[in-house]
Formats: sequence, C-alpha cells, structure tokens
Amino acid sequence: MSKSIYVICDSYDKNEYNFAPFIYTILYVRNTVCGISDVVNVLITENVFELCNEELQNVCDNIFVMKMRNNEKLSNYRYCELVYGFLSDQVCDYIFTPSSIIGRSICAWLSGKFNAGVTADVLSLENLDGDIFYKRATTYNNLLAKIVCKSKIQISSIQAPTDIVPQIRKRIADINYINVSEELNDVVFRNEYYTESYDMSGVVIGIGRGVGERDRTKIMEYANKQSIPIVCSRPLVESGVIPYSRQVGQSGKSISCNCYIAIGISGMIQHLVGIVNCKKVISINPDKNAPIHDRADVSIFLKASDIFI
Repeated sequence: MSKSIYVICDSYDKNEYNFAPFIYTILYVRNTVCGISDVVNVLITENVFELCNEELQNVCDNIFVMKMRNNEKLSNYRYCELVYGFLSDQVCDYIFTPSSIIGRSICAWLSGKFNAGVTADVLSLENLDGDIFYKRATTYNNLLAKIVCKSKIQISSIQAPTDIVPQIRKRIADINYINVSEELNDVVFRNEYYTESYDMSGVVIGIGRGVGERDRTKIMEYANKQSIPIVCSRPLVESGVIPYSRQVGQSGKSISCNCYIAIGISGMIQHLVGIVNCKKVISINPDKNAPIHDRADVSIFLKASDIFI
C-alpha cells in the first residue's frame, strides 16, 4: 500500500527562508522512506514558493501552495493553525519538517491536534519492512536512541544530511494553489485526545514563570476564594512550585473551559496545544511580542502586580 507523505516548509516569511534544510529534508525523506508508489507532497506559502519554484518541482510529486489573503502577516501560531487546517482534510501517513524552531513548533502542534506520535531532531531514518525507525540523540547527546512509532500518523522534525544525491525523476510536480486565509479562518479542531473539562467553573487561570512568588500567592488566594481552578505552564512544574497534575500543554494535559486567563505565560506552541479547546483566551503579559497574544481574544499588556494589588 502506498504511503502519503507530507513535508512542511519551516518558514512562512521569504525574508527568513533558509532554502537548504527544506530541500535536503525532502530529498532525504524521498531517498530513505519512500517506496516506488509512495507520494511526496509539499506544503508551502506562496511568498516562499516564489523563491524555490523550480527546485521544488524536481524533488516531489505534489506542491500545495498556500495563498495568503491581502499579504496576511503570519505568526508561528497562525501558521500552525493553517497547516493543521489543511492537513486535517488530507490522508496523511507521515509528516516531516526540517529541525528548526518553527519546524519543531509545527510538529508539536500537529502532534497534539492529531493525537499522534512525534519524534524531534531526528538524525537518520531507516525503513525496515515497512516500519520507519527514527534515530535521535537523547539529552546531552550522550546516547543514541532508535525509535519506532506505531501511531496512525507519524510526525518528526529532521536534521537532514547535506550530502544527498538527488534521484533522477521522470516528471515534475503538480502545483495546487489553496486560498487558505479564506477557507480556514475558523479552524475546526477534530482531535479527540484526553481533555480535562472545567465547564462547571467556566473560567480557568493559568500561571507562567513570568509571575513572581508574591503575585502568584495573591492570584492563588483570589482563585481559591472564587473557586477558580489553577493550572500552569511547564517551567513552574519543573521548579517544583505547582504539581505536574496542573501542567497544561503537550507534555501535560489539554483543558476545556469557557474562558482561559493566561497570566505571565509566554505562549509557546507546546503550551498552546493544551488550550485549543478553550472558547476564549485572555492574556496578561507586558511583553507585546509574546506568542500568547496571537492566540488571545483579549490581550492586557500589564504585569500581574498591576492587576492583583
């Protein structure tokens, strides 16, 4: 049975596009994972596609070009939304990205949305009787792990080698343009992975490392008086401040509520994966460039101490 493989471009801004890792990732996937009947698809934004049109047509089967409406300015969060919105309507067996900040963010987001296995920073791929083995370094690079993933969709970011010899291809890729900004403004989330519901309270407060100890105590006292559940981002769990049972994100849990108030949370993709089912998000963070504001319905650019006096 043929496999459907998608390689996602790890850039949506032509001014920051790094051509080589993306092309080498496609070449490496084709040379190691693909059988004769397998199809390699590429997903890329229109402005980046303009920079590598000819090269891409010679290394894949189908190119899906996302057309932005009115030169829409994307953020990492928005780009991940659009990628998921497109892929959720496709048949996907494998999803790959280059191993970069954006590439790893895409993998984390898609892993949570599809409830699928993800392997980051893969050093090599091996196809053994139809099973793909992923080799990557463990913490501190002192051990190599060989991983096999059994989820229906397998997702990974790859550190592709640069000494790949392209295979000779008989045809160029088909190009398909998609008006994603018009079709996917309201992304429908179809995942059914475990979600803890806080519908009884309607409101959940999330605390990040941007909140100091004094303010954190005030917030917790307020939340206890109002019977509002408290959750947190990963750094507070790692520092022993809040138990793991309250961690929200890719390595914690997903929550569902009417309103999520994120205080002092930067909003990395790994955390945003855990709040995709929250109806409204209010962010309280003085850093106007914090990614959480891209997800928020209401942004308040203040410190916690300015509010919880």
